[in-house]
Formats: sequence, structure tokens, C-alpha cells
Amino acid sequence: MEETISQRLEKLEREYSQTIDKPPKEFKLPLTSRMQKGKVLKKEWIHVIMIRTNGSMQVKTCKIEDSTVKFGEYFYDARAGNILRWKGMPVLLLKEWDISPEAPPEKHTFDPEKSYKDASKAGRLTAAQKLILTKMKMEAIKPKMKLSGGVVLIILLVLGGGYFLLSSMGAI
Repeated sequence: MEETISQRLEKLEREYSQTIDKPPKEFKLPLTSRMQKGKVLKKEWIHVIMIRTNGSMQVKTCKIEDSTVKFGEYFYDARAGNILRWKGMPVLLLKEWDISPEAPPEKHTFDPEKSYKDASKAGRLTAAQKLILTKMKMEAIKPKMKLSGGVVLIILLVLGGGYFLLSSMGAI
């Protein structure tokens, strides 16, 4: 026997009301981050919530150095205006593709595609940062001569010969 339209509507209304009555799940920090709560309450430590490009999240406790946080191989902005408070603890909400953290939201929607385009226009993509760091490492001044065992031996022989010569002349 087929359902009538009124029966189908009643069924849909019941299902809808059941979904609305369920309270949303509360976000909990991972166990490792909760165990480091004392560390985070110190001035230079912070919880970092990283939104990955695949939509997943990773939570890590990081140290703030020179108003930046290193997460993986990238550095992210961690100035005081970007830090949020959650249950009395400092939290930084980062996007993997953007070196600038997510500001406190005016609305509770998040569009990763729009965020990526905005970061690209502003020149804040992490890919550019990696390119700059690699270039800096390649152009760093490197010593031309390595100090090997043979070079050390020659220096010691010259110093010993000079000492012997000065002592035989009576200067020492």
C-alpha cells in the first residue's frame, strides 16, 4: 500500500523535528593537547588548530617565537590580535594554505575556496614561503674550505715548528 502525500509530509516533519532536537556535539581537544594545558597557560605556548586542505583538522601545542608559530615546515603569524580564547586557553586557528590565521568569525560559515583565493591575492600562500626559504638556503654563504684532519695536522705542524724555532733562538 502506498503512502499518501499527507502521511509522507507527517513522516518528513517528524524526522526533521528529531534532527533539530539533537544538541550539537561539543568540540574536545585531543588527549595530548589536554595534557599540555599547563604548558599552554604559560606565555609563549599556544594550541594550534590546523585546517588541512582535505578538510580535516589537526591540533598541536606549539611555542610562539618572534610572533610566529612553526607548524610542520611553515611559519604562521601568531600576533596577539590573531589569538582566540577557548575555555580560558589561547588558540590559533590556522589554514594550511594561508600564513595568516583565521580571524574571529563574523559569521559561522567557512568557504575554503574563497579563503584560498583571498590568500593568493594577498600573497600569503605557504607555497610561496617554502620557495623563499629554499632560495635563502641555497644562497646562504658556505665556507669554501672544509676543516679536515689533514688541514688541522698541517696547522699544528706549522705552530709546532714556529714554537721550536722561537725557543731555539731564545725568544721564548
